[in-house]
Parts: sequence; C-alpha cells; structure tokens
Amino acid sequence: MYVLMLSQDRERLSQLKGVLEVSGGEYRMASKYRGDEAPPPDIVVIDGGEDIEAGLAEARQRRHSEPLVIRATGSCFRIESNDGDEGPRDFDSHQLVGLLAECGRRIAIRRSRRWLEGRPDVAAACFETREVMAAVLDSGGRIVAVNSEWFSSAEPRGFVGASWEMGGAMVESLATKQGPGADVARELAAGLGAVVEGRLRHYRRQFFVESEDRRQWFECIAHRLASSEAGHVGISFAGIGRSTVEEAAREGLIEDEAVGQLILQDGQVAFANRAVHTLGGCPPSELRSMPVQALLQLVHPDDRELFSESMKGVMTGRDGTTMRVRIRVEHPDGQQRWYEGQVSRIQFLDRPAVQLIYLDVTGRARAEERLLESESLYHSLVAHLPICVFRKDAAGCYTFANRRFCELFGVAATEVIGRTDEKLFPRGLAEKFLGEDLRVLEDGATFEGEDRIQDAEGHSRLVRMVKSPLWNAEGKVNGLQGVFWDVTEERRTEERLRTSESRYRRLADTNVVGIFVGDYMGAVAEANDGFLRILGFSGDDLAAGRIDLKRITPEAHQGRDLDALDELLTTGACAPYEKVFIRKDGKSVPVLVGAALLEGSEHLVIAQVIDLSELHRSQATLKVQNRILELATDVVVVRGLDGAINYWNAAAAAVFGWSKEHVAGRKVQELIYPDRKRYEELTKIVLKEGRWEGELTVQNRTGQDVHLLSRWSLVVDENDQPTGVLNISTDITEKKKLEAQYFRSQRMEMIGHLAGGIAHDLNNILAPVLMCAPMLRSQLQDPEDVALLKTMEISARRGAELIKQLLAFGRGQPEESAPIQLKHVVTDLVAILQETFPRNIRLRCEHDPQPWLVSADVTQMHQLLLNLCVNARDAMPQGGTLTISVHNRKISEEHDDHDDVVMAPGDYLLVRVSDTGEGIPAGKLGQIFEPFYTTKDPGRGTGLGLATVQTIVQRHGGVIQVESTPGEGTQFSVYLPADQHADEPPPEIKGEIPNGHGELILVVDDEASIRNVLQRTLSRHGYRVVAAADGMEGLAEFTRNQELVRAVITDLMMPVMSGTELVRALRAIDTELVIIATTGNLEASGGQQSASGASALVMKPFTTRQMLALLAEQLRGPQRSSGG
Repeated sequence: MYVLMLSQDRERLSQLKGVLEVSGGEYRMASKYRGDEAPPPDIVVIDGGEDIEAGLAEARQRRHSEPLVIRATGSCFRIESNDGDEGPRDFDSHQLVGLLAECGRRIAIRRSRRWLEGRPDVAAACFETREVMAAVLDSGGRIVAVNSEWFSSAEPRGFVGASWEMGGAMVESLATKQGPGADVARELAAGLGAVVEGRLRHYRRQFFVESEDRRQWFECIAHRLASSEAGHVGISFAGIGRSTVEEAAREGLIEDEAVGQLILQDGQVAFANRAVHTLGGCPPSELRSMPVQALLQLVHPDDRELFSESMKGVMTGRDGTTMRVRIRVEHPDGQQRWYEGQVSRIQFLDRPAVQLIYLDVTGRARAEERLLESESLYHSLVAHLPICVFRKDAAGCYTFANRRFCELFGVAATEVIGRTDEKLFPRGLAEKFLGEDLRVLEDGATFEGEDRIQDAEGHSRLVRMVKSPLWNAEGKVNGLQGVFWDVTEERRTEERLRTSESRYRRLADTNVVGIFVGDYMGAVAEANDGFLRILGFSGDDLAAGRIDLKRITPEAHQGRDLDALDELLTTGACAPYEKVFIRKDGKSVPVLVGAALLEGSEHLVIAQVIDLSELHRSQATLKVQNRILELATDVVVVRGLDGAINYWNAAAAAVFGWSKEHVAGRKVQELIYPDRKRYEELTKIVLKEGRWEGELTVQNRTGQDVHLLSRWSLVVDENDQPTGVLNISTDITEKKKLEAQYFRSQRMEMIGHLAGGIAHDLNNILAPVLMCAPMLRSQLQDPEDVALLKTMEISARRGAELIKQLLAFGRGQPEESAPIQLKHVVTDLVAILQETFPRNIRLRCEHDPQPWLVSADVTQMHQLLLNLCVNARDAMPQGGTLTISVHNRKISEEHDDHDDVVMAPGDYLLVRVSDTGEGIPAGKLGQIFEPFYTTKDPGRGTGLGLATVQTIVQRHGGVIQVESTPGEGTQFSVYLPADQHADEPPPEIKGEIPNGHGELILVVDDEASIRNVLQRTLSRHGYRVVAAADGMEGLAEFTRNQELVRAVITDLMMPVMSGTELVRALRAIDTELVIIATTGNLEASGGQQSASGASALVMKPFTTRQMLALLAEQLRGPQRSSGG
C-alpha cells in the first residue's frame, strides 16, 4: 500500500514521518507531487490549501481510480470516502497509523466488490451455495467475498457479524474462526497460504470440531480460480460424514503430486500417497507395512532423534495434536533432500494414527543456507569493519549501524535502530544529512562528500561520506545505505605535505643548502645557486654539463660514494656522510652529503650538500681552546642553569676526584656542594648580577673539604638569554693549610709568652709549699693531719708539673730524657685512673712481655697518656671500655700494613689508647689537634689536651694517628722510637736527707716566702744562713762574709741586680765558690747562658730533699778556706 503525503510545511512532514515510524508500510513524503517520479498512490494525505489540489488531481489521473483521501483539519485527520458504509470519521495525529490501516481495509473491500461485479459466475457459485461456507481471496491473501453460510447462527460452524468486518481480512482469520484446535488452525492457515502464494495448485484437509455433545467433521478445499488473472483463490468449508472420511482415507486423502502424505499406525506405515514416490524416490508399495524404525533409518542421523520425539509427542496427545518438523532424508541415489511439514495425531479407520504431510523444500533450504551464510559473512564483515556502516529506510530511520558507528558516537545499537538523524545529531548536522538523504532517495544516485562531525569524546572529526540507494524487488528505492570514515589525519597529512613542499621550495630558493638532481653515474642535471656557489661553478657550467661529481671527487673519497650508492639503491636513501669536493678553482671543500632516489625514478637522485669549511675551522679553533683549558691548572666547569655539567676539565677531575665520564650529564650540586643552600644563593646572585667571585668550600669524591677561590660568570646565547654558568676556580686548599699552620704557630708563640710570664711567679708560689711540707710532716702526729699535708704536697707537685707542661707546650722546655720502661708508667697511671674514673668505665691494660725502652721524659709521657685517657672518659658518658696497650713494632721501608703512617723505617714502641664511646665525625678529625679546639660542651674542655699530646709526640720524634667511627669509638696510636740496646735505669733509692755541719750559706731571693722557708729549712738541717732580698744586697752580704760563706743559693730573676749578674760578680771574686742558681722559668731568665757561671741549676719548685742533696753534693767538692 503506497501512501503519498502532500504538504508545504517541512516541519509538518517531519512530524508526520515521526508518527508513521512505527508503521511497516511504504510511505513517500513530498512538498508537491511529481508523477514521473513515483507510482500512483493508494492513499493521499493532504495537509494544505488549494494550491496542492493539482497534485491530488494528477494522483487520481495516474491511479485510474479514486484513491482514498485523508485531509488534515487542524490537529485532526478525516477520511473523505463515498463508500457509504459509515459517515466520515475523525482521528487525531496519534491514530494516523490506525487510520491508514482502516483505509487499507476499505480499499481491499472496494477491490473485491469491483472484481465480483465483473464475474457473476463466481459470485453465483459462491453466494448461492448452501451448507457450504465459501469465500474468495485475492493474491495478497485478503478476503474478497464470503457467502451467507459464514454468518449462520448454527454452532460451532461460524459466527454472527457484519459483512464489512470480514472484507479485507487476512486468510488466517478463516482458519481461526472455524473452531478447531490451535495446531489444526495453524495447519489450515499454512495450507491456504501455500495456495495463495502459488506454491500449491490446490489444498485439501479434513478436520473435526468438538462441542459439548458431539464431534462434527469438516473438509476444507482450496484451489486457484482459473478465470482470475489476478490469482484469486476459492475456498470452501463443508461438513462431511464419517463414512466419507474413511472412504477418502482408503482412496488417498491427498493426491497432489507436490504434497507427500504418510500415515503411521501400529508401528508401521499404514498409508502413503503417490507423491511419496515423486518426492522420496520410493514407490508407495515399498513403504506400506514398512516398520517405523526402518523408516527412521532413511532420516539424516542429526534429525532422527527430533523426528522420533515429534511422533511420540503427537501420539501421547489428543486427536488433532500437530507439530511442525523439518528433516533431511538420504535418497537411494545418495542425494540429501530437505522436507518440511507437520506431524499430527488423527483417527484412521477408527484407530489413533500419526499423519505426516510434507513438501520438498530442498531448494529453499539450500538457498536459505547460502543466504544465511552470506548474511552471516556480510554482517560479520560489516560489523568489524574499521569504517562506519549504516542503513536507513525511506523515512530516514536507521535500520542498521555497525560496531564502529556505535563506538564513534558512544551509543548502543538499540539506541540507533528506529531513530532518525534529528534524534542523534545536532540540528544543523541533522538537516545536512536529511538533504543528502533526500537527494539519494529522489534521484536514486550515489552521494559522496565530506562532513564535519563530533565524536563521543567531543573531538571534531572530518569524515568522508558515501551514500547509495537501496532498491526493492519491484525496482523502487526503499532506503539507503552509507559508509563513512575518518579522514582528519589524512587531510592533516596532506596539509603537512603541502607545507613541507612549500618549505622545501623556499629552502631551495634561499640557497642556504646546496641542492642538486643527478643520476647515480655522477652527472648533475639540476642544481640551485647554493650548490654552484659551494663548488665555484656557474649556471653556464651546469647547462653545458661540465659538472661531473666523479671528476670533482678525490680518489680517496670515491669509496665513500660507492658505499652510499649501494645504500641508495638498496633502501632508496643514504645516511648523510662527509666527503671532499674539488672546486672549480682547484681548492678542496669539505661537505656533508645526503641523498635519496626521486619518487617514481630508478636512477635520478636528489641530494643536499652543506659546506663544512666554516664548521671545520670552528672545530679546529675549539680544539685549540679545549687543549688550553685542559692544560690549565685552574678548575674549569661549565654547567647548565639546572646544574647539569657540560664541561669538566682535567684540573677539575684532579681536584675533585671525578672523571669526565663519571660527571657527564650529572648535576654539579649533587657531586661537590654539600651546602645546597649556599649553592642556590650564589646561583641567584649570578643570575641577577651576571658574576660572583669569592672563596668557597666544597667536597671532593672522598668527602674531604676543598677550598676554592671561585669566579662564576653567566653564559648567555645570541639573544642574551642565560643558558649556563662558567666556573673558574683556583684550589687554595694547601694555602689554607699553610695559613692555618702559621696561625697555629702564632698562637703557640702567644701561649709561650703567656706561659713564660706566669711560670716564674707560679713556681715561686709553689716552692714554699713543697719545702714546708717535709718540715711540717715531722711535727704532726695526727694521721689525718699527715694525710692532709700529703694532699697539699701532691697538689703542689701537680701544679708544678702543669706549669712544666705549659712551658713545654708553649716554647719548649728541655726534656729530662732518659731510657724508660713505658709499661711501668702505664701501670701507675691505670692505678690512679681506677680510683678517679667512674665505675661504669672498664679499664684494660695490654702489653708485650718485654716492651722496648724509649728515651723520653717520664713526666711528659705521663701527661700524654693522661690526656688521652681523659678524652676517652669524656667520650663515654654512659660507660664503656678504655684499653691501653703497649707493643713492639717494626716499620719496614714498605711500611707493611701501615702505609697510612708516615715515618722512617725502624723500631717503634706502639702505644694505643682506645675507647668504645661516641666517636668523632670524619669532618672534624682534621681539627682535633688544633689548640683550643674542642668538641666538648662549654666548660668541659680547654682545647689544649690533644694539642699538648701532639707536641710531646713530635718532640720525642714520634708519630700519632687517630681512627674513629661515629657510634663505635676512637683509637689513638702513638709510635715512639724505641732503643733495644739501652739499659733500664735502676730504681731510685731514697736514703737519709744529708745535714750540714755549720757551714754558712748565703740565700738570695726576692720572694720573701721562699727566702724565709729556705732559710729555716737549711738552719734546721745544720747550716747557718744569711739572707738577702736582691742581687745587690746579696753581693754586699757576701763581701762582708766572704771568708765564711761556703755556698750561695740565688734566684736568677730579681730586681735591682739579677741573679745572673750576681753570679758573674761572685765568680769574679771567687772562682771556686759553690753557687746554686734557681729559677721558675729558664727561658725568662735568659736560658742556659744565664746560669753559665753557677755550679748547679735547680728549677722551681724544688723539694727540701732535692735542695739539701744538691747542696751536700756540691759542698763535698774542693773546699776553700774559710778565712779564719
């Protein structure tokens, strides 16, 4: 049924199309009717004024009959009809589809009446028959006419209704209205449909209808009417008796050559019509009485079980139970054929039986298989194509969209099918697509073009669109199909290609690079001015063919050309390579050549040539400059703004310990700048001011400090934009060490001056204490008093030793060196430490069985060990182990395992003091021997302990070494030169203090306390004493008592007349006089020369025993006469 819609309003047309999308008919929409482009319509929908009435008139003329007209009146539609069945009826727009169906039914009735009016014989046969329900169908399966028997009230044969309600109804309604079971009704509908479609010439079927009290049998006969050119079919339903059925069964129920019929009863074939032989190749005589199992063997194994189950299912049901089957049968000739039919339960000769009615559908089945395979292949191919594929019907609704289409727009296929472009795309794009579709549908021609769409992610894409019409079996356009694919990147590539070609042309025209075209034999056909300028040729030389690449290439470089030619012929291009050309003037010019075969040519080559002359000159200059930088003693480093190292000369590698290969690409701040903050501050200064100069401390590869005098300069490009920093630095580490040594010596000298200034006074203060102690001891009886006196004497003696150490540290004091056994000093020291150190510190003492002797000052050795032990104690606040060891050690020229100890080969006594304390950080090990440097908290250290130790070791010709691990402890190793051949000194034997025998002793000292104590001490031990406060007074006293004075004890440092001057004066008077000089500071007194005239020299403070023993020893020498 063809519908034409006429309207001048395209929106109205679109609305009507949307209403009709759910309909399955064919519709055409147009703003005006053009008769040469469409078949005549059955129905015309008019929405407009008189100006489109011409279209209606033309439609009527082409139809040769009156089409049904539906006219829009506002929001409603009205059928304009003269049928007279009813008056006009109004429908709203939502019922337009139903309205069209109503029009279709009226058209069918109209056609039926018109045909019957022209065939009175058919009308008489159908409508004058009684007891038989008769009907006529057209070629479309619609009811044209029925007789009055259909409307009899006698049940169960028919129903009561109006004739127009059956007019136009489909054939299925005839079977449904007769009252048989649903399966029989479907079978009847299929048989009648086969006659209508022309697949059967006639059809015959018996069936029964059961009511509450009886069963009535009917026979249906259908055949095509020979008098109808349009293919009308006549149908009759008549009631028959049982005997008629039995007779029909014996004679064969179906005698159509195209329909096979088998009846199975009692496990065997009871009946087979003649068509069985035609369709299956077996005569009925062979099939009759054939067991059912043998019959099943003729069925294809894959269908056998289904066919058997169908028969069983039918037999277990009621009479009339029907099942449709489709099976394959193996023919005797080996062919395989398809049969389609139905299996039903019937009563055959008053007993249940199974009836099989079937048609040969082999051709159709094979066509369906091929079609299914083709359709499957087609859909599989289309569904997975990388391009978008779609189909639309004539109304613009999508009927298919492949996977790529759905993925591109982010929709499911179910969201696309049945929808139009207006519901899928923006309005502008939808209207553009609609215009393209109308061109395809109206012109029947293919459309090609490009459209701009937007994908699911919002990206704009350019697509190439191709749409073509779809034709139905009648040669009418009933839709379109289309494909499109993304050409965005293709267009971009084309644009880039055009841009590239334009750039290439500009490059060739600028002559910055030499370009030529030639063959691979060396002949140059074309060249730009840049190429001619490089070689010194002219355009005339080129035109005359005088440029031959082989002739202008030195023999030494022709091998490179051959290698490039092989690569060119193999791959179509060759990698750029360097060579030399001979210019026209005979000079050589270095060039870089790259070539490729011209597209579409097998022998023409296009090449680019770059003149490397300036580059080679620059490289030579750079090599010289680089050599100069490598020979420079200063550190030269070039880095980027991010710190990445670009250049690192040999001096930098030597100073920092990192090779060029190791630092390549690494950042300088990660290698040598431990203080990142300082590095960043200096970088900001350079970026702001362009340069910076000053001293800087960095670290080398081993973590040691390196002192530099650095000059940083900002490096900029041709646009004055900063690109990096140039760092030129001088290593001043050794200079800093010399400065430190110089400052240390200055401090030592200052300490010496300080020590010398106070040593004499301090010794004068301590001297009376040491001399008074023995005198007081003899007078004390209380042990506690004696103990207090001993404590006082020990304190004074320690004070004297401290002053002596201070003098030795500051200016150097003559050591009283003698061969000593150091293990005794260690043993005595450990005894003292056990009494004074905390209990949580464990002391260990280790030594060889017979350690070698060393020539040393006992006091200084004691001080050395004590200082090291005190430091070890302070490093173990939580306790630990302190170990003192003494071992013999031979040092060879190879230094054995002591390569880190710098000393002369020989015999050494190794003294080690180790602890398990906190340890010393590696960065501070180089400072611990500096005077006044301490790692202890304020108030806990003076910073002189280790400085004193180092001084003592150096003055004894030894070496000190320190090893420390933070958190594990520290070990000091002292190497002292050993003397294996020296004799150990005998132990000191203390005897009685010698007394005098009345000798007169002159005591001269400006310190009254020392003078008085010495006077009383001498008097108490049998001497007579005369005292003087200075040298002048002493000289006067000696002059008065010259004949009686046996000895003079004088201080060297005194006012008025010094002790040195007094000694000189006394020696001038009496050369044999015993003179004992005393001093608290020999250096301050003028050194050894100051006491050169004295008989003996005693350092303050001295003990009573020391002075009395010396005095007795001196007096036992040659005696001078007392003078009376």
